[in-house]
Amino acid sequence: SVYGNDSYPYEPENEINYNLVTPLQLALSLGYVFPEVASLTFDCEMTPYGMARYSNTEGDAKIIDQNNDLIKAEGKVGGAVRLGSEFYVWKGWIARLGAGYHTASSTWIGSSFNIGAGAGYNFGHALIDLSYVYQSQNHEYYSLYNGLEQPVAVKTTYIKQFVALSLAYRF
Repeated sequence: SVYGNDSYPYEPENEINYNLVTPLQLALSLGYVFPEVASLTFDCEMTPYGMARYSNTEGDAKIIDQNNDLIKAEGKVGGAVRLGSEFYVWKGWIARLGAGYHTASSTWIGSSFNIGAGAGYNFGHALIDLSYVYQSQNHEYYSLYNGLEQPVAVKTTYIKQFVALSLAYRF
């Protein structure tokens, strides 16, 4: 909990219980399979983040109201576009490529993008797959209230890279 300019360790009496209602999301997905050659996918999403709302029945309603006002004022209609492809290379071998772009969901959370690639082998009912993903995102201004009269501002940029090994079995 943060009060004034001092930080205190967690204490149960400072806890605020709340509910978060997230907005509805509109999604469209299209795909096409070229038999024994490749498959292509396209996904598009839109979410009106300004419609998210906090509520509570106990604790400090002022903080909840301030956050709701901030979300309503600064939330945007965020979107995402993702493209993917899978190529059937040779006798069970599969190669994949994909990319995605997510627009800013508010004035304080910036856009992000990711790219990925992978290769796998299909054993019939089983699949082993190794993939790599690179993701970058900017949070340009984060200003939710934390018991303070003025919002807290933080700038962050992160880059994530990861490798995943997947084993799957189809029943």
